[in-house]
Amino acid sequence: MTFGFLKNIFNIAILASAGLLMTMCANPVSPVGGPKDVTPPEMVKAEPPMYQTNFDAEKIRIYFNEWVELKDLQKQLIISPPMKEAPDITIKGRSVQIRFNEPLLDSTTYNIFFGNAIVDITEKNPVTNFQYVFSTWDVVDSLSMEGEIKDAFTLSAVEGVNIMLYLDNNDTIPFDSLPYFIRPYFMSKSNPDGQFRFNNLPDKSFKIFALLDGNSNLIFDQPAEQIAFIDSLVHPYYIKPPEVLVYDSAAVDSLRLIADSLELNLDSILVNSNIRIDTVPEKMADLTLLVPPDTIQSDSITEKREYPLLSMKLFQETDSVQRFIKASLIKPNQLNFIFKQPAINPEIRFLNIKPGDYNFLEEWNKTKDTLTHWITHTAQDSLVFAVKDDAMEYDTVETLIRKKLSRKEEKEKEEKPQKINFKFINPRPELNKPVRIVFGYPIANLDTSGFFMVEGEDTTTFQVHFIDSIRRKAEVRHSWLEKTPYRLLFPDSAFTDITGKSNDTIDQKFTSKSLEDYGNLFVTFIPEDDETSHIIRLLKDEKIVKEERVYKNKKLSFTYLLPGDYRLKAIVDRNNNGKWDTGDYIYKIQPEEVIFFEKTITARANWDIEEEWILKETGTVDSPSP
Repeated sequence: MTFGFLKNIFNIAILASAGLLMTMCANPVSPVGGPKDVTPPEMVKAEPPMYQTNFDAEKIRIYFNEWVELKDLQKQLIISPPMKEAPDITIKGRSVQIRFNEPLLDSTTYNIFFGNAIVDITEKNPVTNFQYVFSTWDVVDSLSMEGEIKDAFTLSAVEGVNIMLYLDNNDTIPFDSLPYFIRPYFMSKSNPDGQFRFNNLPDKSFKIFALLDGNSNLIFDQPAEQIAFIDSLVHPYYIKPPEVLVYDSAAVDSLRLIADSLELNLDSILVNSNIRIDTVPEKMADLTLLVPPDTIQSDSITEKREYPLLSMKLFQETDSVQRFIKASLIKPNQLNFIFKQPAINPEIRFLNIKPGDYNFLEEWNKTKDTLTHWITHTAQDSLVFAVKDDAMEYDTVETLIRKKLSRKEEKEKEEKPQKINFKFINPRPELNKPVRIVFGYPIANLDTSGFFMVEGEDTTTFQVHFIDSIRRKAEVRHSWLEKTPYRLLFPDSAFTDITGKSNDTIDQKFTSKSLEDYGNLFVTFIPEDDETSHIIRLLKDEKIVKEERVYKNKKLSFTYLLPGDYRLKAIVDRNNNGKWDTGDYIYKIQPEEVIFFEKTITARANWDIEEEWILKETGTVDSPSP
């Protein structure tokens, strides 16, 4: 008997005792045109009953309060202990029928886990993490485990992750390798808050492994699949249900009638669910029922927790196998070579060109997995080349590098003025930052003779500084005055790119801000481990505002902050390489720990904020030893 079903029985009992239960519809549905049904089906009874002991039936039938169907059953069904011959599972109206195809083991608790496979036939609302449990001896296994799973880098809860348990009972596959080859012994799924729970576990130790499954086979067999694990074995424990106090014998009498009609043992339900019955105090005129256990908020339970909450961090391993993905002409004169991983020692050999037939400028992206050739000259329409990186074999590829235009396209190209493509990254600069410009193509020629700036009412000159080797990114650096109107003027044809295009006159106007428009944040950072490097990031809307590496106690200054909400994030940089590193299951390496400052910081204009951050590394909570 589940807590959810028990709650429904209590609710019916209360209504009946108050004279409010008049009739029950046989098939309640939402009115036509009403709100969308988001309520999953509810189990009303099972034959034999849930948690049946000394089970000897050949089939099971589980009834729900509405018509149901099975969705992706083969992908979600887990039977513990596993069976050699899968049972036949079919739908019979509002019920699910299970018929066994092999004898059941003696003295064993069976758990048939459906996951989210049972859904209603209208809106496909699933009965989440549904399981049917029975025992072939006098006792049903009653141990449990609870936990939560979060993204290792963002610490946000992750829903729908398969949380899987394995027993060390395989004679041919090493214990640590089980997630690569076989389906789990027990399984649960995380809810929208990242929480998960196992019930009815035996008194045994398990390997716990989490998988965000890419191909729904419950096996870790794809490099892109995200995983989580706990280094040591975990052991379940007994969780005592919270005591629920039911007042008024009239309510209990009504409850007993309902339980009898469903062939349920009410006394057993009350004892197993830790429910105590009492009479109504004289001061209480109304019938009172305290909240059943499954509606108690998880945080209220956690505060009284005498058992560990398992903590798992989800990550994607680095795919160590380098691959060349493709070469692609993004636009005229821009050819991209794309690798699976950041390139270490790339080589590109051109097989069909002569010296001087193909000239280019080379640019890598930030992650160094994409190499761009900005083509300055070519006599070819296509390239044949061999590409490799580090230990990978050469891959021979042919790609177009000059798009053939139709007559119409050629005519439009001749008639349409060809002008340079550019954009201002921050057209209204901050007082402490330059104006930044990014051009569509590298700049081949620059004429600064006509550049001028108007600052308030004064005219002056300025310089453009290219900040990359191929001259595609530039800055206008200046000590901006407060609350001052500015005008930047770039005359016609001041910039000419590698394709021969130039600019029209660029007239950029803006007014600078005041110091009073900004706030400042000062953080005294005190790490628990002052021998470890930490990467401290100030984030706004999940974007990095400023980043600093810290090795010991330090006062951090974040100035010129625009009003808004900010978060502080620390990366425990164990290997001191200046970046966050993911984990590795085979080598038992957890991802580097990420810690957020306990509160959101709200910056206000013309306001200084001071905070102290004593950084304590948390680590992973393991289950106690058996």
